[in-house]
Amino acid sequence: MLNRVRRMVLLVAALLLSSASPALAQQITSGSLDWGVKASFRSYVEGSIGHGTVTVGDGATKNADGTYRFPLRSGSFTAGENTTDVTLGGWVRFVAHDGSLDLTIKDPRVKFAAGGSTLVADVTSKPLSGGDLVVFDDVLLAELDLSAVTPTGTTVWSAVPTVLTGAGAPAFAGFYQPGQALDPLTLRYTGPGGKPVAVDAFTPAGTPKYSQVADGRDIYADTYFPEPGRGLLHAINTTSLTAVDLTTVEPLGATTLSGVTAYAYDSETGTIFLAGTAGQPLRTATWNTQTKTYDLAAIPGTSSWARNHLAYDTRTDKLYAVQGLASGNFTDTAVPVSPAAVVIARDGAGWSVKDYPALATGGRAVSGLAVSLQGRIVATQHATVTGTPSPATISASPAVQLVDTGSELTVVEIAGSVPPKPAGSFTFGYASPTPGPGSNVTLVEGGVTSGSLMTLDTTATGFVGTTQHTFNGTVLDVAVDPVDGLIYAALNTKRTVVLRDGALAGALTQAPTGVAELFANAVGAYGGTLFLRNNVAPVKLFAYKLVATSPTVTAPPESASRTLLKGETSKSVTFQAGAIGAPAPTVQWQSRTSSAATWRDIAGATAAALAQTVTFDDNGREYRAVFTNAGGSIASAPASLEVRAAPKVLVEPADVTVVEGFDAQFKVGPSGNPYPDIQWQRRDDGFWEDIPGATGSFLTVEDANTAMSGARFRARLRNSIDTTYSRELTLTVTDPPPDVFRVAAGALDWGLKASFRSYIRGPIAHGAIAYSDGASENADGTFRFPLAGGEYDRTRRTGEFRARGTVRFTGHDSGMGPLLDMTLTNPRVVVDGAAVTLYADVKSKSLNSGAMEDFPNVRFAVLDGSALAPDLSGPSTVFGPMGATLTEPGAPAFAGFYAAGSVLDPAVVNVSSWVKAGDEPPSEEEPEVTPTPTPEATPTPTPPVVVPAPSPTPVPTVAPVRRPTLKAGAARQTVSRTGVVRVATVTCGSAACTVTRPARVSVRVGGRTYRAVVTGSTRVAAGRTGSVALRLPASALRVLGRRAVTVKVTVTVAAGSERVRRTVSVRVRGR
Repeated sequence: MLNRVRRMVLLVAALLLSSASPALAQQITSGSLDWGVKASFRSYVEGSIGHGTVTVGDGATKNADGTYRFPLRSGSFTAGENTTDVTLGGWVRFVAHDGSLDLTIKDPRVKFAAGGSTLVADVTSKPLSGGDLVVFDDVLLAELDLSAVTPTGTTVWSAVPTVLTGAGAPAFAGFYQPGQALDPLTLRYTGPGGKPVAVDAFTPAGTPKYSQVADGRDIYADTYFPEPGRGLLHAINTTSLTAVDLTTVEPLGATTLSGVTAYAYDSETGTIFLAGTAGQPLRTATWNTQTKTYDLAAIPGTSSWARNHLAYDTRTDKLYAVQGLASGNFTDTAVPVSPAAVVIARDGAGWSVKDYPALATGGRAVSGLAVSLQGRIVATQHATVTGTPSPATISASPAVQLVDTGSELTVVEIAGSVPPKPAGSFTFGYASPTPGPGSNVTLVEGGVTSGSLMTLDTTATGFVGTTQHTFNGTVLDVAVDPVDGLIYAALNTKRTVVLRDGALAGALTQAPTGVAELFANAVGAYGGTLFLRNNVAPVKLFAYKLVATSPTVTAPPESASRTLLKGETSKSVTFQAGAIGAPAPTVQWQSRTSSAATWRDIAGATAAALAQTVTFDDNGREYRAVFTNAGGSIASAPASLEVRAAPKVLVEPADVTVVEGFDAQFKVGPSGNPYPDIQWQRRDDGFWEDIPGATGSFLTVEDANTAMSGARFRARLRNSIDTTYSRELTLTVTDPPPDVFRVAAGALDWGLKASFRSYIRGPIAHGAIAYSDGASENADGTFRFPLAGGEYDRTRRTGEFRARGTVRFTGHDSGMGPLLDMTLTNPRVVVDGAAVTLYADVKSKSLNSGAMEDFPNVRFAVLDGSALAPDLSGPSTVFGPMGATLTEPGAPAFAGFYAAGSVLDPAVVNVSSWVKAGDEPPSEEEPEVTPTPTPEATPTPTPPVVVPAPSPTPVPTVAPVRRPTLKAGAARQTVSRTGVVRVATVTCGSAACTVTRPARVSVRVGGRTYRAVVTGSTRVAAGRTGSVALRLPASALRVLGRRAVTVKVTVTVAAGSERVRRTVSVRVRGR
C-alpha cells in the first residue's frame, strides 16, 4: 500500500552482515597478586592487643608496605567478553592471642567477569567463640569492584577495591561483618587484558518471538487482506490476485489483473475493491472456492481517475473513492487541486453511486485514505512545493478527517499530524493511513534517510496525533494485526520492527530458510502471523508465527524493613512479584549483598512469593525476581532489605597487660543498625564513668604506669533501638624490664657559686676553702666530688648519682674563729626526666646568731635538665652542664648568704664507666658512703687547709658498713609528673638485706580515699643501695592539683640479726 511513498524515497544500500567467531581463551603464565588482606587486621594481630605473628609460605612473600605477594600459577584471558581468570599460589597465616586467633588464607583465585568479579581462596580459621580449626575450601572471600579501575600496560590492575562477602565472613572467623571493605588488591601479569564487557542477558519486556511457518511461496504481492472466516489470505498486487491458505500459506489459486491502481477490502464479506486506469469502472473481486479463481464484477456507474484512493467502511457498507494527483508526488501551490469524491453504497445485491463535491483541502492533493473501526475517515495529503522549478521549498501537510454529512465530505485538520522537520532536512509528511490498532489509525512518514510512524488516537469526535516512533531508516510498509494490535514496520535497514501499546517491542531479523537475509518490503498480519515479501532473491512470500511474548513485570517486589531487638537473631520477610507473558512465565528469585555486583539464585525460590528468614548479616541485601518463558527473560527492579538491629558486641575486648611506659590498647567490635555510638567507660570507686573523647572502636591508654594496674574498663554501645555493654576488662601494668645502668666510676663537677668562692678568698673575707673525704678542686676553681655510686634507668629516664667528699668554706676569722663557716658534704643528684635536684648534707653558721646549724640531706639546688639527652651506648656519659638555682630550703643552709632563686654554678655529672644492672661481677661491691660530720668551730681557731687547685682525685675505696641503714626521703616533696614520691633509701652493709613494705597504702585527697602503690626493692645485695617509693593513681593526681597531703609508709630492713624499722612520713604537694 505504500507504492506512492516508495516513489518519494531513496532506498539505502543493503548492509553487509558478518558473523563473529567464538572467542578463544589466551593463557597467562607469569604474574603476581599484591594484597594485604586488611591493614587494620594486620596491625591488630601484630600490635599490643594481639601480640601475634604473621607468616607466609609456599612462594608468598611480604612486601615492604606490609602487604603480601602471591605468585601466579596459571590463568587465562578471553577476548570479546574480556574475562580474566587467574590462580595464585602461596599462603599467609595470622596467629594472635596465644593461638586463639588462627587464620590462614591459601591459593587465592581472582576472576574479573561481566557477571561479577570475585576473589576465592582456601581459608582455615578458628571461630571467635573458640573451638577447632575449620576448613573453608574455595570460599568466595571477597567481591571486587571494577567500576573505577581500568587495567594498564600488559597487564596491571591497580588498587581494585575488595569487600568481604557473606560466605567470607565466617571464614574470616567472624572478625568482620559482610560488606566490610578489605584491602585493595593489585594484579600484574604478562599478557592481554581488558575490562569485562557487560552483557545484558535479559529480553526487553513484551518482546515477540517468531518461528517461520513454511518455506517461501512463489507469490509476489504488496498488500495482504485476511479472511479468517474462510481461512484465506488474499495477496494482491497490480497484476495478480492470489488466494492463500491462512494457516499453511499454500497458494490455492490466482487471477491475473491488469491496470489496477488501488485496492480496498470489506473484511465482513471478503470483497476486494479494485480501481483501474482512467475511465475504467471500479470492480469487485471475490474468491470462488469451486473454480479456485476470483470472480470479477464491475460496479455500474463508476469510473476510475488517473490516480485513485479507496477505503471501505464495514459499519455503513460504504466504499469511499477520492481522486488522487494525476502525476508527480507534490502539490504545486501554483497549480492548486480540488480532489473529487464518490461514495458507493451497497444497495441490496447492487450498488448506489453518489458523486460528492470536491474536497475543500485548500488546494492540496490527497495521498492516502483509510476508515477506522469506528467508521471515521482519515485522509493524508501530499506535501506542497513552492518556488518551482527551483529553488523549491517542500512543506509537509497535515492529515485530515473527512466527515460524511450524507451530501459531502467535510475536511477537518487533525492536530499534531505534521511531523517535526529535522534540522537541515525536510519531511514529506504522513501518508498511507492504515486502520488500527483498535479504533486508532497509523500513519507512515516518508523520508529519504529516516522515517516514522504516527498513531492517531481516537477522541470523542475525531483524532489527535499523539505517539510518534522515529526509525533510523525508511519505512517501506506497515501492517497492523487486527487481533493482537501489534504494529509491524518494514524498514529499508533490513529490520522489521514490532510495536505494542505505543512502545517498541522488538525486531524481526531472522532470515528465512534458504535466504541470505531478511529484507521485507511488503507486510501483512493477522492472528499472530506475520506475512511478508522478502526483497532478496528469490523474492517470495514468507510467514512467521508469533510463538511467544517475553515476560513483562507487572508487580515488582517492594523494599522491606525488619528490626531485631536485643536477643533476637532473625526475622521473617516476604517479597511478592508478578509478570505476564505468553506462555505464562516461570520465576526464579535472586539476591545479592549491598556491595556485590553478582546476583545469585536462591535455591528453591520459584514461586511468586519469596519467604526468607533474615539475620543482621542480610542488612542491605537486594532481591529481585527473574521471569522466563520461551520468549526470553526479564528481571524485576530490585527490592532492598533493611535489617535494623540492637547493638551487639561482635568482638569482645580482651584484658591487656603492658609494661609500664607503653600504651595499652583495647578493641571492641560493634555491630548494629543504625551503627551504634561507642563510649568507653572506666570503673572508679564502684561507679562507671565515661572517658572523655573515648568514642571509637579502640581505647588507648597512653603511657601506662603501675598505678593504673587493675583498672577496669568497658565499652557502651548505643543506638536508637537499645543499649548494651561489652564485658568488663582489666588493665595490668608490669614494671619495665631491667634497663638500669649502675655507676662504676665518675665525678660530680660543681663550683657552688663562683662569686662566693671569690669572696671567700678575696680581700674582704680573707678566708679559705678546704677539701676532705676525696673532694678536690678543678683547674677552673670548681670542685670535683668522686661518685661513690648511683644508677640510671634509661626506660624511665630516672636516676641518682651519689657523690662523696666534703668542702668547707671559712672566712672573717679575727682570731676568735671564723664568722663565716659552711661545710657541704656528699652531694647527691636525683634525675626524674627533666626535673633534676641536688641534695647535700650542709652545716653552716648562722649570720644572725652565730650558732652552727645542721641541714641534713637538704634539697639545696634545682638543676635544669631540660636539655638532657644522655647517650648510654658508650662507656661514658655526660649529664650537663645543668644550670643551678638555689632552693628555698637551700637558702638558710647557705647561711642566708643568698636568697632563694639565686643562680648558682652549673653542675656536670660525668660518668666515666657504667655497669649494666645484672652484669656486675659477683665479687664486685659498691662501697657504702657514710657522711663524715665536720667539727664545729671552737674558741681556738683552726687554720684552714688550703688546697691549691689539685688534679681530680680518684675515688677511694671505703670499708663496707656492717649494719644496714634506712634513710628517709625529703620530708616535703613535689610529686613527679608520673605520680612518684621517693619514701626512703636502704643501704645494706656487709650482708644482703631484705626490705619489707606494704603493697599499697591509703591516701586521703580532697575528701576521698585512694590507694597508692608502694614500689621498690625487696632484696638488696651486700654493699648495695635500694629505694622505696610510692605512686599515686592518676585519679588522685587529678584531684591533688596544688594541694598537699601527708603519706605514711612503714619500712623494715633486715640483715641477719640486724633489723631496722621506721615509719616514714612525707608531705606531698601536687605539681
